[in-house]
Order: sequence, then structure tokens, then C-alpha cells
Amino acid sequence: MPESAYPGKPIGVLNHNHAELDTIISRFVNKLVRQGVTALDSSQKGYVNKVLDIYLGPVPAQFVYQQKNYTPKTFMAQVVKLDPDDFVELTSYTHHPFGQWFVLEDKYNWTGDAYYNVPLSDFRKITDTALAMGYTLGWDGDADDPDFLFMEGLAYLPGSISDEVKARQDAFKTQTTLLDHMMHIVDAVKDNKGKTWYYIKNSWGNINPIGGFMYMREDYFYQRTLAVIVHKKMIAAITGTLPPPKN
Repeated sequence: MPESAYPGKPIGVLNHNHAELDTIISRFVNKLVRQGVTALDSSQKGYVNKVLDIYLGPVPAQFVYQQKNYTPKTFMAQVVKLDPDDFVELTSYTHHPFGQWFVLEDKYNWTGDAYYNVPLSDFRKITDTALAMGYTLGWDGDADDPDFLFMEGLAYLPGSISDEVKARQDAFKTQTTLLDHMMHIVDAVKDNKGKTWYYIKNSWGNINPIGGFMYMREDYFYQRTLAVIVHKKMIAAITGTLPPPKN
């Protein structure tokens, strides 16, 4: 739904700050884990919803947008016109076969999502082709890194990497790269040395020199990006086939 209908902030609050919300929910979940709870009952679901309503605001069942009434589902279908099943979480790691789905072994993948695995060369081509054709992509990667300089609007790695695939795999194995943030890739440009910089919208507010956006150089992108969320047509455009259904 549009932000005008649901800003995700209580009335009177200007900026998102989920620290207290995260602490409360985390303590609640950890308590359930210690008790061996594997599914929430109605009372527990009610508690979670109450906490979310306090910190994010109640979700409207329907709302008005451009003088028409919508529900979240009708807005998605009629206005945004997105089919969630058209989008794939795409990754590239050598410890699983390419051309197959696998559950990404990252501590932040708490939902056990399956990711579609392709060679890094295809990962690069799919990303660049999608942007060139007017698609945007979701970014799943590591923002808790000394070279992620949001206040400067930049992310890049010092030095050079001789083997991108090995370095990427090693960073995943040692947890140098973790899936701790999500952003929105909207464009890409090249500098005067031919290096690609991805133009990415962050969610931390309009507080850096370029209005909350970042330029992420290709070296950081291909080492610190665990996955992108991309339209499945873009995968077929490069690999020649659509991803098979998840098991």
C-alpha cells in the first residue's frame, strides 16, 4: 500500500526507529524458544500484533488512493500490478550446484528461504541486464562493514581482488559477509575507469549528501551482496531457462 495510507510509524513520530520494537519481539521469541513453542496460539499472536500496532501503527483494512477505495491486495493487483511469484531470490555460491535452489545458510535467513544459485558471471549479467531493461532489484547483503560508508553515500573495497569467486566464497564461509540489510537497486553508472557503480536507495533517511541513496562499486557489490531479488524473466534472458519450481 502507499506510504500515505500506512507510513509504518505511530502518529507524531517522524523517523523509523525499530530498536525498542526489535528488543521486545526478540525477548518474546527467545522466551518461546526456551519453552519449546513451535507455533503461536491466538493469545501469542494477539500479543505480537498489539506490539506491532504500538510501534508501527495499525494496518488499515482498506484505504483511499486517488479517490478510489482499495485493500492491500487489490492495490497490489490493480495499481502496483506485481505478482510476487514472478520474483526470485538469486545468489551465487560454489558450495551448492548451479541451476538449483538451496536454503541459504545465513543466520539472518530465519525463515529458511530457498535461493536460486547461478555462476557469478551470470549473476553479474542478470543484474546488469535487468537494470538496463528498466527493472529494479532488491538487494540483500552486508551493511555492517567498515567499507559501507552510508554518510558518504559510497561503498567500495580497498585494494584489488584476483579471484572474485574464491574471495566471495571465503567471505561467506568466514561470515565476513552476512545478510544483515536490504535495499533497493534502481540504476547503475560507469566511472571514467570503466567500473560499475550501482545506485541504491537505502531506508535510513534523507541524511547523507545524496538524499539517502548510495553508490556501490562493483567490487563491494559482488563480495558483500548475498542475493538480489529479480524478475524471473531476467534469469531466463541470460541462462536460457526459467528457474524450476521450488521443491
